[in-house]
Amino acid sequence: MSTVLLGRLYLVHARYTCRPGFLPPYHGTTYHLKKFGPRNNPTNYNELFNLRHSSLRVTVECGALKNHFRMIDNKPFHPYNTQVKLAPACCILGNWICSWG
Repeated sequence: MSTVLLGRLYLVHARYTCRPGFLPPYHGTTYHLKKFGPRNNPTNYNELFNLRHSSLRVTVECGALKNHFRMIDNKPFHPYNTQVKLAPACCILGNWICSWG
């Protein structure tokens, strides 16, 4: 089982329930980036939150993190307990690389 650190926030998929420390998008509200555009801006707080949630998920899942760490993009070959530790380690290293080069 993975460790959840107190005082941290985790961006989660819509299937997760909203619990302290877990941030799922709002249900029944526009979510995907493709649905927003120059003529279709968020009209309320829930849509704005979902837009930012979607933007961050795209960055994490398809963006810089996978470009820096190819092992995230490939089929996992590490034991599950190691995979659980690799994700936050890659996030920390990715943030350090972005900050310090």
